[in-house]
Amino acid sequence: MSRLDGLEELTELTQLYVDGNILENLAGIERLRKLRHLNANDNSLSTLEHVRDHPSLQTIFVRGNRIRTPAAFAALRTCALLTSLDVAQNDIDDVTVLDEIKSIPSIELLYFARGNQAAGALEGYRHVLTSALPSLRWLDDAEIDAEIDRRRADAHLRGGSEREIAEIRTIRAERDASLASEHRAFPAACAEFIAECSA
Repeated sequence: MSRLDGLEELTELTQLYVDGNILENLAGIERLRKLRHLNANDNSLSTLEHVRDHPSLQTIFVRGNRIRTPAAFAALRTCALLTSLDVAQNDIDDVTVLDEIKSIPSIELLYFARGNQAAGALEGYRHVLTSALPSLRWLDDAEIDAEIDRRRADAHLRGGSEREIAEIRTIRAERDASLASEHRAFPAACAEFIAECSA
C-alpha cells in the first residue's frame, strides 16, 4: 500500500495500523479526527506534516522510516494530546531534530536512540531530554525516576559529571537519613500499636 486511500468514511476510527507498507506520507490521516493511535512503522515516510493540529492523536509509532529533518517533525508540536512517540531507526543524524521533539511538552514515552546517530552526537542525550521534557516517564529502554533522574539530569546540565556525582551523593545521604529516621521511629510505633491492641 502506497497511499492511505478510502479513509473518508471511517470517521469513528480510533486506531490505525499500517506497518510494513510503502507509504511516503500520511495524507488522509487529517480526516480521522477521532484517531488516537497510529502505527506506521517500517514504511517510507519522510514527513509527519499530515498530523499537524490533529485533535486526538496520543500515540504515533513511525519506527523504521525516513523521517530525518527538523521540518519533518515540526507538526508534532501541534498535536496537543501526543504522549507516546517512537521514531527509532529513522537514520536521523541531525541533532536539531531533538529540538523539535523537546518542544512536545506532553510527551511521556519516547523511543529515539536506536538507529539514530543524533542520540550519540548530542552530549548528555538522556540528561538533556529528561530535563527538557517534564512529563517524560520512559526514554528508549529505561524508565525515568521522576525525582532522582531529573535531579541528576539538572545537576549534570548545570555542572557536568562532577556536579552530577555530587548530586548522587546528596540523594544517597537524603535516602540514608530518611531510612535512619524511619528505623528510629519504628520501636515507638510498635509500642503504640501494642498499647492500642491491649486496651
